[in-house]
Amino acid sequence: NGSITLSPVSADNMYYKETPVTATVTYEACYQFDGWTGGTLTGTQVSKTFTVQNDAGIGAAISLNTTPAVKRSVNTVATFKAALTAMNPGDTVEVADGTYDLSSYTIARSGCSLKPIVITAKNKGGVTLNGATALIFKDMKYVTLKGFTFKSTSIGSGIKLENCNRFRITENEFAY
Repeated sequence: NGSITLSPVSADNMYYKETPVTATVTYEACYQFDGWTGGTLTGTQVSKTFTVQNDAGIGAAISLNTTPAVKRSVNTVATFKAALTAMNPGDTVEVADGTYDLSSYTIARSGCSLKPIVITAKNKGGVTLNGATALIFKDMKYVTLKGFTFKSTSIGSGIKLENCNRFRITENEFAY
């Protein structure tokens, strides 16, 4: 559910005494980092720099994130963008009927198999994303985009997926 990377990289995981090393933990969207274990690292910062003194093992405590899912109802461009930026696993962003011009907007928040994210129009076809709207979804997984109308003549694509998987686009209309 997570991994630790060390910088600078050592081919044999051995470092000379007095070498400064940065440990960084990464973990899946439905999990949380609870802190460092072993060695001399403490705290909950995802990246820590330390100086090698002796042999040491480094570990990370990672647990299932139990934060309750939130439903964010939005009705303006500003609240729509804020909700997309704040999404967490299990959240739903419900967009009120209307026309929205988000310009080009990049989103990089993922759900997980246990808690997918849903971005939905309150009423199918009731939300039009137009103008120069281009939603760029980057490095995302376990997301559903549902019920929108994309209407524009000024852009080549209304949705762009970059390195995404398990991303469902359903019940949307595209009129260019």
